[in-house]
Amino acid sequence: MIKTLLINFNFKMKKYLLGLLLVLFIIPSMALASWWNPFSWFNGWTFQKTGIVSSTQIEVQKTPEDKIIELQKQLDELKNQKENSIPVEKPPVVDNSEIIKKQVQAQLEATMKAKLEQDVLIVNQNLETQTITEKSDSGVIFNIIHVGQTIYKKPYVYGAYGITVEVTAGKEDIYIPKSTTDSTRILTGFVYSLIGDSFRGNQSSEVGCWTTTTINREEYCKIKSGKSTTITTTIWLTPEQSGNYGVMFNNINYLKGTNHEEGSFEINKGTQKIYLQS
Repeated sequence: MIKTLLINFNFKMKKYLLGLLLVLFIIPSMALASWWNPFSWFNGWTFQKTGIVSSTQIEVQKTPEDKIIELQKQLDELKNQKENSIPVEKPPVVDNSEIIKKQVQAQLEATMKAKLEQDVLIVNQNLETQTITEKSDSGVIFNIIHVGQTIYKKPYVYGAYGITVEVTAGKEDIYIPKSTTDSTRILTGFVYSLIGDSFRGNQSSEVGCWTTTTINREEYCKIKSGKSTTITTTIWLTPEQSGNYGVMFNNINYLKGTNHEEGSFEINKGTQKIYLQS
């Protein structure tokens, strides 16, 4: 009987020991798994703290003066934004060139009108057209078209004496210096002398033509071979004492060809004497 009880006790103890060993072996393995780790069960969970206010969430109570200053700053910023957003219209550029041109033209017309009203035409002599041919191999033709004189008054009295000559070149080009007796040039183109009373005063002149050229730094009227050119010469006399004065156009000096051979043509045509009162 006792032997039987011991056998049963040993058998039960072996079962308990075997079960205990299995529990001791399996439980540590399960505890090592992440999903069996109790500390990992709440990972990713968020908890909102209540009753705690951060320093950034605390709003400082502002005084009325501070609020007014802040509102004023906001108004200034809005005003600046509005001014910057609205494009400033530039005033249109006005082209005054035409206006100035018209004004200058009107002034010139008024000046010319006043001059015409002031200038008094006393005498204007016109000679009949006559053809005079120089007797030379070059065959230059001088056609005197006009000789005349005019007296002007205001702001001072002066006389204008003029001659117009048409020059036709022959086989060679012709060059006539744009100078007169009162000019200080090497070669005088139009030679004249004063007639009438003894003249004291100022005298000046001008020679005009269509085509010009320069020879030895002097300006010349150029007439090409076989071509014709009209040349006009005017003499102005402004006397220091009153008297009857006129101009005698004596001759025309010129150069011929590429060698610049000198030649001369006698005019001997005078203007009428006119009375210039100083």
